Amino acid sequence: MWRIGIVALGGCTALIKSPGQATSAPVTSSSSDQHIVEAGPRIIKHVSLPVPDRPTDPWSSVRGDQPILFDDALGTTTDFDISDQPVECTAARDHCLPALSWMWIHEGDNQRVKGAHVVAITSDGVRQPIGAKGTTTPDRYTAYRTVPATRQTLVEGTLALAHPKAVPASPEDAWAVWALGPVERVDWDLGFFWFAGDKEPRFVTSARVAVLSWTPGAKVTIVGTKQRNELAVKVADVIVPEP
Repeated sequence: MWRIGIVALGGCTALIKSPGQATSAPVTSSSSDQHIVEAGPRIIKHVSLPVPDRPTDPWSSVRGDQPILFDDALGTTTDFDISDQPVECTAARDHCLPALSWMWIHEGDNQRVKGAHVVAITSDGVRQPIGAKGTTTPDRYTAYRTVPATRQTLVEGTLALAHPKAVPASPEDAWAVWALGPVERVDWDLGFFWFAGDKEPRFVTSARVAVLSWTPGAKVTIVGTKQRNELAVKVADVIVPEP
């Protein structure tokens, strides 16, 4: 049996499992971020995912060469909702994307600019928050770990993502569908970039860069030519709206 413990993960607080003695006693919590809805040998929790206070190291979602499964890290359930903290979801706070979140695209998506869904990877497939419009796990997909773009990484040819707004309006809005594609050009004076073959301008302040990729049955691999220790970004380097 597993006990639930708490660990700091990439600037957020997450729950992890640790070996322990089995128990059937009811479990309660005073934390506003978790709600135990059933007690006993199988603990079922509804977890409100915390908002990062800085960009998360993309490797914090990987164990060995595989993604850390959401239900392995947060307990025995795959149900979760989104923090309702009133925060600014700029790149300095990782656009309010939780540490364990990935973005997936359907392998059958042949559009030049693809729709990327924010998800948690679980033992049951990809999942979205309770009450979200949601998405079903496709037969074939690629998931990406992403980091906020910088002036050094948002360049021609980079596989990037863009939120529909300058920054997500809330932690919930961060789970909207992002656009994904290779960068064609960037205009820093205007504050926009464009995907290859696409005329729609995208906000540089919402830009993210794919740094890790994973396909079910394969290993997590680095996107591009950077080394393992070069993927994380510093708060001082990210792009935020001007005051």
